[in-house]
Amino acid sequence: MGGNYEKNMYNQLCELMEKVNSLESAHKEDRKEIHRLNCRVDSLTKENQ
Repeated sequence: MGGNYEKNMYNQLCELMEKVNSLESAHKEDRKEIHRLNCRVDSLTKENQ
């Protein structure tokens, strides 16, 4: 019985780690897009002045 519990916990940990990796990747891409958009805003602001 203990082995089954450990296996389930390990499987849940693996699933959680996959989710974390996916979220980290999405977060990194979002930060890149935010940086790109901020640069564009700065450029347009300078152009309007």
